[in-house]
Amino acid sequence: MLADNYGIDLDASEVESPDWRYSVGGRGKDVTSKAFIGRLYADSVVVDSAPNRASCQVTGYTGTRYKKDISVGTTYCVKTDQDRYARVTITAVDPDADKVTLDITVWNK
Repeated sequence: MLADNYGIDLDASEVESPDWRYSVGGRGKDVTSKAFIGRLYADSVVVDSAPNRASCQVTGYTGTRYKKDISVGTTYCVKTDQDRYARVTITAVDPDADKVTLDITVWNK
């Protein structure tokens, strides 16, 4: 679950940081929530179905997702700052608590 103004580093290893370095702020993070203003920051592209690593290697990535793209069931391909790819699906949105719950799969290089 991403709380408002928190971020995660999808390049963090499971051994070193099983919570993907979940912390306040966006510096060094691959996904950051700004739920209170309806934004999710990630180098991402919205996709129609559950992508695999190969299908995520496309062009058209953008850095900000706005409220219209932040709804349960929306799936993104995310490109990390270390050139890994991830599938991120929004599984819950709690606007009262400014939190977004995500299902994430990260593929190694």
